[in-house]
Formats: sequence, structure tokens, C-alpha cells
Amino acid sequence: MELIANIFMGLGDAHLALASNNKTAASDRRDQWLEARAGYKKSSDIWLALERQGQLALSEKDEPRLVADEIRRCNSALARFPSSLP
Repeated sequence: MELIANIFMGLGDAHLALASNNKTAASDRRDQWLEARAGYKKSSDIWLALERQGQLALSEKDEPRLVADEIRRCNSALARFPSSLP
């Protein structure tokens, strides 16, 4: 499950990079922020489930917090767009 959580985190990172890139069309940025947040949310769901089950390795203990930070970052960026939080 950790691999899947990391894959979703990577997807979130990729979309965040596109959303943050000045070369991305302004009209596409909101969608990229939404996709980033969706990837991070899926990653978060997995990390939190592993945490509840006591299955997080010591090296993974910060992952739920790190993903939550990225979700907050997306929410902050999306707040600048009208109707951004569905």
C-alpha cells in the first residue's frame, strides 16, 4: 500500500508542478490544482488508513502530515479561483 500512496503523491506532485508553472495556460491552472489535490487526497487516505492500522514504518511516520501540507497548499491556491472548492 505504501507504493500506491507514493504513486498518488507523485501524481499530485506532477500536477502541482504544472499548476505552478508560468508556461501552463492560466485557463488550465485551476484544473491542475484540482488534480494535484485529488492525487494528494488519495495518498492521504492510504497513509491515514495505514496509520490507523499501526502499519506505518518509522521512516513513514511523517507522510500523513506531509501530504496534508500539500493538500493545504492546493486549497490555498484554489482559493484564488472563483468556485474553486467543489
